[in-house]
Amino acid sequence: NGGISSARNLGLNYAQGEWIFFVDSDDSLPKTSLESLLSRSSDANIIAGGFFFRFGGDKIVETLKEPKFTSRDLDRKIPTAYMATVWGKLFKRKICPMFDERVRFAEDTLFILSCVRETDRIKLVDDTVYTYNNDAFPDKYSMTADEYSSYLDIFGGVLNDCERLFFFTFSETRQYLKKFFTARLLYGIFHINDFGLFKEEIKKIKKEDIVFDSSKKRLFFAALQGGFLSFVLMRLLYRIKKRINVAFYY
Repeated sequence: NGGISSARNLGLNYAQGEWIFFVDSDDSLPKTSLESLLSRSSDANIIAGGFFFRFGGDKIVETLKEPKFTSRDLDRKIPTAYMATVWGKLFKRKICPMFDERVRFAEDTLFILSCVRETDRIKLVDDTVYTYNNDAFPDKYSMTADEYSSYLDIFGGVLNDCERLFFFTFSETRQYLKKFFTARLLYGIFHINDFGLFKEEIKKIKKEDIVFDSSKKRLFFAALQGGFLSFVLMRLLYRIKKRINVAFYY
């Protein structure tokens, strides 16, 4: 099992049709999903639709209300689920890159940005075309300080290409990614169960001069710098309320 990016790349290698559509194994589609998307396929290379979003059993209905879409809207839309994920969209196969198998966070966003480098012919469908289910918050969301730095480099390179292509700054996208990665960095610290590894990770974060994007996260990280006492209290807190880290997800 090479992971989700490896599996998707295998599918892309075997694909022969004009369009690519991604579906996660635990999600589902309304009956008219593909019909709705294909109804807007004329002169488009990417077509995105609305979705149902379920997290922890709650259902949130999201729909797209802006059928008109220009390249200037990209920076505003990529930080949302509409353009940060590959599900709920049709992609022309000819513009699809391979997924970067080094990346295990925000791999969908990196794929979208790589597609954007190839086209700005994007259309939106004001219909619900996908149901996304996320009932868990697994340890796969943990990120290390080393990963944090490498991810900023990888995503920064693609964003630089997009900015040169469209002649404007993807400031909201950069802010979104930094928020996304710092949340997972704190999540990773919260799950370390060895004091030696805990100290080393805190040391790396301080050395890299990672700046957290909110006072809540800065306060949490400051509280973790109390040495062994902080580590013990963190482990006790983790046992009492394992899902406390969800507060850092968004």
